[in-house]
Amino acid sequence: EEGEPGTYSDSGVDRIVGVLARDKPAVLILLYGTNDELWPLPMSILDTFEGTTSGNLRRIVQAARANKTLVVLSTIPPVCTPARERQRGNIVQMNEKIRALGEELQASDNGVFVGDAWLGFRVFGRPDGCSLISLDSGNHPNEAGYAVLARTYYEALGDARW
Repeated sequence: EEGEPGTYSDSGVDRIVGVLARDKPAVLILLYGTNDELWPLPMSILDTFEGTTSGNLRRIVQAARANKTLVVLSTIPPVCTPARERQRGNIVQMNEKIRALGEELQASDNGVFVGDAWLGFRVFGRPDGCSLISLDSGNHPNEAGYAVLARTYYEALGDARW
């Protein structure tokens, strides 16, 4: 458990090597991007900048795999307040990029798995996924949402060879 609320994916790039060296984890569950997509700009503009979310995720996965750590690359769960409507659209687009990145990495590395949190929230909750999100924050899972995350990541690792 190493996450820091309110951070962006570039901070994960900055922290990952130290975390891997210190903790030597067998598995890294990688869920970044919710805060990256807070910007009031469309995703098409955001993802043209240096250090994009997908680029940062790639760097984190590469560092973890160099450490022989299995990686579950997670899609971003839904956000569920009217104030986050633009963010929700950005997350939908970012999740497409995360899935594509996961497929690309899986093609050459059997230690990378995709855990589709977005889909899990929509399958096990209401169709918008919001029944599994704390409405206080609009973006953090509630207790049932954390159970869905655990199930999603467990299933993603189902084919791992420990």
